[in-house]
Amino acid sequence: MNKRHAQKGLTLVEMLVALSVFSVIATSCLVIMRLGLDSDGQLTRATQTAAEFQVARSLIKADMAQLSGRLTRNDLGQRTPAAMRGGNFQFGDPLINDEGEVLLVALVSNGRFNPNHIYPQSSLQYIEYLLVEDKIIRRVWPFLDRLDETPFTEQVLFNSVTDVSISFLDGPRWRDQWQSRVGAIAPRAVELNFEHPVFGPVRQLFFIRGASA
Repeated sequence: MNKRHAQKGLTLVEMLVALSVFSVIATSCLVIMRLGLDSDGQLTRATQTAAEFQVARSLIKADMAQLSGRLTRNDLGQRTPAAMRGGNFQFGDPLINDEGEVLLVALVSNGRFNPNHIYPQSSLQYIEYLLVEDKIIRRVWPFLDRLDETPFTEQVLFNSVTDVSISFLDGPRWRDQWQSRVGAIAPRAVELNFEHPVFGPVRQLFFIRGASA
């Protein structure tokens, strides 16, 4: 006696349901992976930016800690009015050079590497902190008296910043400008404020113990 065996398989409805479930699971996995990659990328960028902040802060602290009272001459041969100056010291407005760069602070630092004067160069260097478009830049000249062709180096400290301001602790009061005077080469502290796209409002405070002669 022959037995008839009924064929078993998936119906069209069952296959459609299975495909739908698989599609939902695959989409969920892709979304989770994308979120994980985005989070990892954001964490990497934030970590890198934080490291750049630390480097910038270390440079500024070193410059402030090794201030010198030496005056300099500009590219026209004119002596600068102060060893350290910055902020809105030009009739209440910041100083803007011919390239449209805003001078935040200028100073002479005694921190150039030259142990025991073994190299034929001075340990003094002239440094400017400038706001160039949306960047805060540290520009360094190896010679105090500069000409147009005097080479310099520069480094971007903070990028994509807005609402940049600088103030100086002069005695018990904060002022928006500073210019060295007899008996006071440097302020007690310098405060740098700006808005950063990653960290939002940023306040950088640098205390100054004194200045070298």
